[in-house]
Amino acid sequence: MTEKIKVCHREELELDTRKVISAESGKEIGVFNVDGEYYAVENACPHRGGPVCNGQIQKEIKAEWRGPGNRIEEIISSVPTIACPWHGWEFKLETGEHIGDSQIYVKTYEVVVEDDNVYVIC
Repeated sequence: MTEKIKVCHREELELDTRKVISAESGKEIGVFNVDGEYYAVENACPHRGGPVCNGQIQKEIKAEWRGPGNRIEEIISSVPTIACPWHGWEFKLETGEHIGDSQIYVKTYEVVVEDDNVYVIC
């Protein structure tokens, strides 16, 4: 059964802020406004159950090895990530995928804005 949860009025979730809500199922879900885009992820890190939604939001760092004798070239992408505050496991906000292992992820949810209200579909 799909649940549509009202998070808040659009103005209450300002740019680069977050709000953690509780679903009827008892799950906590973090809702984020990052650079004007909305994301929602379950507030439970798959590593040890930490409150991942309380972590630091940053952009994904990608690296490319240029071969022996050359430094690794690091590039900061436009992909927003969140790092669990307990042990630093980092996940892409859009997909929930762990940045180092695509087999590990946090659950993501759809966010919709209707009549200037922000909702999570779970």
